[in-house]
Amino acid sequence: MGKTCAFITLGCKVNQYDTQIIREALHRKGYQEVSPEHPAELYVINTCAVTSTSERKSRQEISKAIRRNKGAGVVVTGCYAKADPEALLRIKGVRRVIDKEELCLTLGDGDSHKRGIRQFHDHSRAFLKIEDGCEASCSYCIVPTLRGKVRSRPKETILEEARRLVANGYKEIVLTGVRLSAYGRDLKGDTLLEVAKELHEVNGLYRIRLSSLEAAEVSEGLIDIAASSDRLCPHFHLPLQSGDDYILKKMNRHYTVGEYLRIIYNIKNKVTFPSFSSDVIVGFPGEGIEHFRNTSEVCREVGFSRIHIFSFSPRRGTPAAQMSGRCSPVEMQERKRELETLAQGLALEYKRKFLGKDDIEILMEESTSPGEYSGYSERYIKADFSGQPRTNKVRGQDGLIGKMVKVRVEEVFPEYVRASLREQL
Repeated sequence: MGKTCAFITLGCKVNQYDTQIIREALHRKGYQEVSPEHPAELYVINTCAVTSTSERKSRQEISKAIRRNKGAGVVVTGCYAKADPEALLRIKGVRRVIDKEELCLTLGDGDSHKRGIRQFHDHSRAFLKIEDGCEASCSYCIVPTLRGKVRSRPKETILEEARRLVANGYKEIVLTGVRLSAYGRDLKGDTLLEVAKELHEVNGLYRIRLSSLEAAEVSEGLIDIAASSDRLCPHFHLPLQSGDDYILKKMNRHYTVGEYLRIIYNIKNKVTFPSFSSDVIVGFPGEGIEHFRNTSEVCREVGFSRIHIFSFSPRRGTPAAQMSGRCSPVEMQERKRELETLAQGLALEYKRKFLGKDDIEILMEESTSPGEYSGYSERYIKADFSGQPRTNKVRGQDGLIGKMVKVRVEEVFPEYVRASLREQL
């Protein structure tokens, strides 16, 4: 075996995409990839710094890599590398702390970020980053400082990359960015709506999924496409963060609860069984029990299919870290548990709408054990199933991963549904 490399990625979809850029650049330089659990000559660790917990996990992964192979080159990149490079350089065994674009330049592959990727390692769906940067300045978030201003990729570059990914077997593409709904703000003419429209012309692309959108930036045109399209997934991840106007103002979120709900009901009025997921922070400074109750009530009103719940964690360098009126750890945990219970109930209620339906299309993502499969629907419902298909249209089991299949929903649970395989599409 020649030169070996391994990758460890922490954090968001954008980080996963950036790692793939570096992976392909190293492959072109003759490196062979091994699992990060095995010794390698080079470890690339793409870090996250969105919270202090993310930074701690990043340091832990760096230390593990150093212990696996004391002579390895450990290169650290990502948001933590931007936030505090000196702290990372003090870790004995770290060879270099470097920006992602600079790393590609060092490898003699400076066009990597413009060219994009050919595949998405170990995934059945491909993430496609179309935008980087954020200018929102939410009071709890350090990301705008680390990622900079909005920078959008030209539409033609995106379409070319999408065609390449589809040619390499990907049937679903997830458009992603640090602030996806800000795409095109720095360009003349290109918008997220136009990208979504033109992706419909890519032959062989079954699904177009949007990662995270700011509710206030969801256009009427985008909703109309979701309502009429059989490709744009009717799944909307719209971060709420809080369901109370007082707390939203302290967070420097640029919408009210009423404005958020108007977008939700506009989508519900046009799109069949839309799936809404969200992010919510509990225990933000100044949050009292009534503010928390308001958040719970908004979650009920929306009927989220999935809620990512975070306990407030002060991030140094942000205005929220200096705010008074923090909840006690006990209060925060109690609120988090209460909201988790509510989220489980809402998820189950949403999935019950599909019980007994036999036309649910699933992108098969993994075989969890012999004869057991798992994948996701267009509305981001996880489906597990086993056994033989009820038609003879499904080919051998080995060929299912990455394919589209049709299933019948037999049982529903908060986290997933049990289904029976009907046919391969």
